[in-house]
Amino acid sequence: MNEVQQMDRRINRRQMTAIDVQVGNRIRIERTAKGMSQVTLASAIGVTFQQLQKYETGRNRVSAGRLSAIAEVLGVPASNLIASVTDEQRDTLALMAQPKAIKLLRLWMQIPRSQRSALLELMQSMARPT
Repeated sequence: MNEVQQMDRRINRRQMTAIDVQVGNRIRIERTAKGMSQVTLASAIGVTFQQLQKYETGRNRVSAGRLSAIAEVLGVPASNLIASVTDEQRDTLALMAQPKAIKLLRLWMQIPRSQRSALLELMQSMARPT
């Protein structure tokens, strides 16, 4: 194998996959659900917050040992971070991984049930194209 082919193989191994992104999304969701910052989780597992960002976006793969450490700090089984999901669950996970999605849901739960319909109607009217 020549030098160019070897370089191509190294580059191809570094490309993120859908599973890398899925694992990263689950890490982000669990972290934000616990109200934990990237800095706090990164420090607890011995990496920089920039490295944790790369894990959460799927740009860097999470090793089995690191995944186990992340799960332990988050207080969830490692299998929760890598379990296969349906397309519908994947869509929900992608929504939950959006910035402030968890905060929005927490606030939603604090709104009295009697007022949620009105808020939902307001949000729907805001989301309609003008």
